[in-house]
Amino acid sequence: MVMKDKEVNASISGNHQNGGNGFLKFLKILGPGLITSALVLGPGSITLNSKIGAIYGTELVWSIIVAVILMACYTEMAARIGIAGKDTFINLVKEKWGKWAGQMQHFSIRIIILKEVLQVSMKYCVDKD
Repeated sequence: MVMKDKEVNASISGNHQNGGNGFLKFLKILGPGLITSALVLGPGSITLNSKIGAIYGTELVWSIIVAVILMACYTEMAARIGIAGKDTFINLVKEKWGKWAGQMQHFSIRIIILKEVLQVSMKYCVDKD
């Protein structure tokens, strides 16, 4: 369900036709974004970024700019595909490019999850010293 601007503003202010607490509706709208930001910007990434910043200074600022631009483009593209396609991104890729493309996505996701698990475990192994 995609909410229009007027519906979002009404639900935030609490002036919705059904009545109710406007703040709770605001939290329902904001909830997924808060969860995502907590996952992306956790204590580990803040610690790692601070450490890298202390070592390299401003030499790597260009990489942050490029990463933010690419992440914004991908997020916007995935949102448009999700709204237009009414299906998951992986299923839409399977329909468009075949089963092998969907399997490559699944494989890539598994590799990313494995990398995250190894990164977290290495962080705890290194921090014990």
